[in-house]
Amino acid sequence: MFIPLHDANHLRFIRLQYVTIGLIAANALAYFGTVLAGENFTNAAVLGLGVEPDHCVDIVPLAKCREQNAALIRRELDYQGVSVIIARRECIQTLKRRNSKKAEATA
Repeated sequence: MFIPLHDANHLRFIRLQYVTIGLIAANALAYFGTVLAGENFTNAAVLGLGVEPDHCVDIVPLAKCREQNAALIRRELDYQGVSVIIARRECIQTLKRRNSKKAEATA
């Protein structure tokens, strides 16, 4: 039930929340697109929104790549248009599981 604190409109109940349902559907589609299509879906979606390919940058957020990442971030911050920086790294949980399975297999 929706009750505004103060509004001149006497509406007390919204029958169908189009915006909420639309946002949930968009998030679900984005999630399933990334799960099913993999990493290429993210780049394709960003490029499909009109970002120039030169300014859609993938970085690896590791300490050994810090200088390269800092240079890329500085370059994109200096650019006056739209730029997207995508940080790609394996989930730490799956990395731990994979490493523990390797250790068990070798032991």
